[in-house]
Amino acid sequence: MANTALLVMEMQTDYFWEKRLKKFNYDGDSLIARVNAAIAQYSADGADIVCLRQVFPDTPTNRLAFGFNIEGTEGAALDPRLNTGSASVFEKNISDLFADPKLAAFFDEKGYTEFVLCGIDLCGGILATAKGARARGAAVTVLTGCCGTRFDARKTGAAKAALRMCGAVLK
Repeated sequence: MANTALLVMEMQTDYFWEKRLKKFNYDGDSLIARVNAAIAQYSADGADIVCLRQVFPDTPTNRLAFGFNIEGTEGAALDPRLNTGSASVFEKNISDLFADPKLAAFFDEKGYTEFVLCGIDLCGGILATAKGARARGAAVTVLTGCCGTRFDARKTGAAKAALRMCGAVLK
C-alpha cells in the first residue's frame, strides 16, 4: 500500500463535543472508534495516514455564518480521541481536496495512486474529494461504515449513488 493514503476527513471536536451545534447529530463515540480501527488497519498495511481539518478564518462573518471550526478555537482541533499517530495533518476550507493547489501538490509529490476516505461528511467533503481524486485518475475507496453524515437516508443514498457513478468503490 505504498501509494495509498487514508484520508481522515474533518474528525474535529466541534462535531462531537457537548457544545456542538444541534445540526451535528453524529454518534461520536461510535464513529471515532470505527475511524481509529481504520487508521490502525491501514497504517499496519503500509498506507500513509492524512488527516484533514476544515478550518475557517476567525472573522466576525465566519463566526456568524458558520459558528464552528473557527481558526484558533478548541473546536477546530482534531478530536483528542482520534489516534492520529504519525499522520500528516492539513487544514482545508474547500470541499474537494484536489481543488486546493497545496494539497494537490502534496498528493502528487507523494505519488499516491489510491485514496481511501473516511470521516465527516459523506454527503459533503468525502463526496467532493472522491470525485476530485477520480477526475485525476486515482482509485478511490470510501469506507462507508467509517463515514458520518448528518443528512437523511434519501440524501445519503443519492451521495452513495454519485460515488458509485464516479467510480469509487464503497466498502
